[in-house]
Formats: sequence, C-alpha cells, structure tokens
Amino acid sequence: VTVAAGSVLRAKGEIAGGTGDLIMKPNVPEQPNDNGTSWDPSDDYVIPARDWGALIRLSNGDVAKVVRSGVDTAVSYGTVDIGAGAVLAGGKALIIDATRNTIVASSAQVSGRSIALGGSRIGFGGGSDGLVFDVAALARFADAQNLTLRSYSTIDFYTGINFGAAGLGSVTLDAGALVGRTSGTVSVAGDTIVLQNSGGVFTEPGVATQGALTV
Repeated sequence: VTVAAGSVLRAKGEIAGGTGDLIMKPNVPEQPNDNGTSWDPSDDYVIPARDWGALIRLSNGDVAKVVRSGVDTAVSYGTVDIGAGAVLAGGKALIIDATRNTIVASSAQVSGRSIALGGSRIGFGGGSDGLVFDVAALARFADAQNLTLRSYSTIDFYTGINFGAAGLGSVTLDAGALVGRTSGTVSVAGDTIVLQNSGGVFTEPGVATQGALTV
C-alpha cells in the first residue's frame, strides 16, 4: 500500500456502535496432506495457512484490531509506504498494518486518537525490518491517547526507551516476544505500558547473550 507524497487521507463523519475486528483471510489456506499414503490416516498432517498483506484504516468508529493467522514475514509483499508530506488524519482510530515493512517519511503527518502500527518486526534503537524507532520517531505520535505497536515476530530493544520522554501516555507492545539485543539491562519506562501477545504464538528470539528487561 503506497500513500503518495503530498496525499491527504482524512476520516470524516461518525459511526454509531461497534465496528468489529478486521479478520484477514489467509493468502494460502491450510491444506491437509496424506503424506502419500491415502490408506493410512495415522501419518496425515496439515500444512499451516500462510498470510501476508498490508492495509490502512482511518475511522471515527470504535477501535478495531487486525486479526491474522499464519503470518509469513519472509514474503516480500506486505509493505505500507507513506510518502513525504502525506497527511493521514485517522480520526478516532487509525490502523497501519503491514506484515513486512511500514515506512513513514519523516515529513508525513500521522494522527489519530488511537493509533496502531504493525510490521514484521519492531526495533528500538536498531534493526532494519518492520518498524524502527527512537525517541524522536515516537514523538510524532504524542497526540494519540494510545499507541499500539504490533510486531508479527519480536520487539527488539537495542537500547532502553522512555515513552514518557516522547510524550506518550499509553503504549501497548504486542508481540510474540520482547527481546534485548544487548547483554546489559534494558529499561522500558512510561506512564502506562501494556504487554500483550494477540497472535497467541511465541517467537524464538535466537539471541547469543542474555540480559535483563525492566519495565
């Protein structure tokens, strides 16, 4: 999904009542496999579903979440690219969801009462895939009442982060694992920090050293 440089997207009007979650149909559905022995069900197995993609939702309705299963972060598709000077006025609830990368130009204006950003991976102070943040990058979302950062794998801390210093009051970290990419202690501070794993899966971090995480 590409929002061209200088484009303006705004949520207008009102929506009464709930809107429900956005349930994505996998690109490749799960497939039963008889292992070449159709006469013997004991060795049958199921090839899991695979999903990838990207979307942007601007709404004055209730906060919703994107529901995906079998996300394949290795697929090159599934990127949101918001160009220079673009404006996304998300209203009550803005979702920018990508199973690969979410790219937001430094001059783009992104706003909403509730903002949810998703990518294949989230990094604080380092990394290259998904979404990469430092305090300055987070500060652009300071007007949101709640910021949700969702990783389809791990949230990686190359350094500590203070969400309060970025002007954020409430932050939700949603991932299969929080991983310290340093051997020292990583401190995560803020007024309100919510930890969740909405995907219900654990992602093996594969780190060589062990440190400590304090929240």
